[in-house]
Amino acid sequence: MDKRVWKASDIPKFTYVTRGVVASQHQAAVAYACFDGHRNDDFKSYVYMTSDYGTSWKDISSNLPEGETVNVIREHHRNPNFLVVGKERGAYFSLDRG
Repeated sequence: MDKRVWKASDIPKFTYVTRGVVASQHQAAVAYACFDGHRNDDFKSYVYMTSDYGTSWKDISSNLPEGETVNVIREHHRNPNFLVVGKERGAYFSLDRG
């Protein structure tokens, strides 16, 4: 998992949040957000997680393949470390929250 803290400057202008910010089912302070820039020919994966109610955000997209935008992220209903990310051509999972 990439330990960088998200800053607004990390997301290009006119990139929008896909499917909203998703709250964890297991911990109140945890949430996830995905961003999509395909309308500006930006197909980078932007996936972030917060564990402090949104005060800081960590980039958890470092191991995702490039070339497709991220559409959705979901946390498993029983295992908070099991995340699934949906992209244009497939789904990817993590067993350690990114």
